[in-house]
Amino acid sequence: MADIDEDEVAPVVEETLGAEQEEEVTDLMGAVRGVLKRALVVDGVIRGLHEVAKHIDASKAQVVFLAESCNEPTYKKLVQGLCLEKNVPLIDVPDNKSLGEWAGLCKIDKDGLPRKVVGASCVCVTDFGEEGEAYNYMMNHLGKAVASVTQATALQKLERWVDAVSVLEELHSWKKDEDVFWKVEWAKFEVRRVRRPDYYSLLRLARDATQAEVKSGYRKLSVQMHPDKQLQRNPDSDQAEARDRFQMIGEAFEILGDVAKREYYDKGYDAQGIRECLQVRKRFSGQAP
Repeated sequence: MADIDEDEVAPVVEETLGAEQEEEVTDLMGAVRGVLKRALVVDGVIRGLHEVAKHIDASKAQVVFLAESCNEPTYKKLVQGLCLEKNVPLIDVPDNKSLGEWAGLCKIDKDGLPRKVVGASCVCVTDFGEEGEAYNYMMNHLGKAVASVTQATALQKLERWVDAVSVLEELHSWKKDEDVFWKVEWAKFEVRRVRRPDYYSLLRLARDATQAEVKSGYRKLSVQMHPDKQLQRNPDSDQAEARDRFQMIGEAFEILGDVAKREYYDKGYDAQGIRECLQVRKRFSGQAP
């Protein structure tokens, strides 16, 4: 990996700035830069996968910065997993060169410009040093993320599934990490779960019905609810409605009458999701999707 040598570069520590000289912070990346600048002064910046992982595991990391441009999926998943396990805030930084520069992995020329910047895929802060506008901005950002997740969870408990998706999608629009991505996907899954037809009720079955009972129940209903039978019993019946109901009974049997499909249905998948999962399983020669 190109930026593994980041541990070998001596960090550049800028002169401590007073609160009155602190740069104005207008966005999250400006806050990250300011936080790292002050943390460098007190030797509170840790660079490199092994050192960062060690500090996360030891519960010494206060916040972790991960470069989105890191092209090592295993690397990113390890850091994300550790942060999730230890409940350490994780902020994505678009470019590893910028992260390396802000973490002091560069030389400063006579004009005060960074030279020979070494990219950093991962950096953590163990000591923030003097708190200021950058620190407050970043903490407010992290607080908004926690608040959004809490709000989405509350909405789901109220069965306001679509509203929960909206809250999480808004969160993911500015916090594009894997954890938030999967929270959005799970919330969407819940929407599909609650909207799917209740196939057990359609076939008038208990959820623990045997496959033989499913087959028997379908046969009985398919005769009873056939559109022609409905028309014979009631010539004024709505034939379109009768055909739709008969079609739903057939779909219910397609899903519950097949052991593999029923298993997915019981896990919360709708008919479309079940078919997609089985297509993936077939494509990978019997491996579970």
